[in-house]
Amino acid sequence: MTKFWQVDFHPMEAHTAVIAAHPYWTLTPVARLAKCGTAVTRAYSQALRSGPPVEAMTHWARFSFASDAPPFEPGDVPALGSLGMGEVFTVPPPPLPLLDLPDQDRRRGLLDFLHDHLVRLARARHWQTDPLEKARQTVVAGDLRYMLRSPLKISPDRRHRAGVTMEVDGNGDAWLQLQVIDDAGRVMHASPPLMTHESERGFNAVRRTLCWQGRSTVTLNAWPLDEAFGPEGGGYYVADVDGAAESRVPLVGRSETTVTARPAPLRHASSPRHAGPQ
Repeated sequence: MTKFWQVDFHPMEAHTAVIAAHPYWTLTPVARLAKCGTAVTRAYSQALRSGPPVEAMTHWARFSFASDAPPFEPGDVPALGSLGMGEVFTVPPPPLPLLDLPDQDRRRGLLDFLHDHLVRLARARHWQTDPLEKARQTVVAGDLRYMLRSPLKISPDRRHRAGVTMEVDGNGDAWLQLQVIDDAGRVMHASPPLMTHESERGFNAVRRTLCWQGRSTVTLNAWPLDEAFGPEGGGYYVADVDGAAESRVPLVGRSETTVTARPAPLRHASSPRHAGPQ
């Protein structure tokens, strides 16, 4: 048997700002609902992964939204993970008025929708439902937030430690913050929110780029993956802890001269990409 631990709504991966700026992409209300559910589905997946196991034939499931989809019926044929399959369904979306609710209420509505569909799937597949309820409780206890934190890296003179935190907001967009603290735990530098990728794989790539270039200068690439819908030139960030200076410098063709932070232009792809299994 396989441990089931991942679920998503198949959202568009690009940041909302990238989608809005693209000449051909449109974030429809249904697509926006799927994207708004990213924090909830990621948090639920994280809780399943670390909680009691759900024994299944595959490790992942997907509920794609379509207004003309028939009512959800799991059927009686399980997906086989050994063949690369997941439990994939096209289902009617949650009620569109969820988009008009405050962020926390919208997250709660999307969590209820997700949990209800997973419980129905579990009963059809004869899975244990207690781990699903435990995962739901974990997400609620975590304030319906999805965050990842890196280990701290110590500076060469051992006076400072630097780490990054990634959080997916209520729009389904991921933001990164670099923070530097001293030996007493005081915050010596905190970056502005930096556009980043919402996957755990992307975060692991980001945190590996965190590097001390001297006793007071720390660098980070907030978008190290070669994605077509990220900031043009990447998301290179430099912080001088002693001087309290910061800059964001394009990775492609950048010189050694420090550039003042400014909004990064966005790169476009011809067609949107949707988040897939990690």
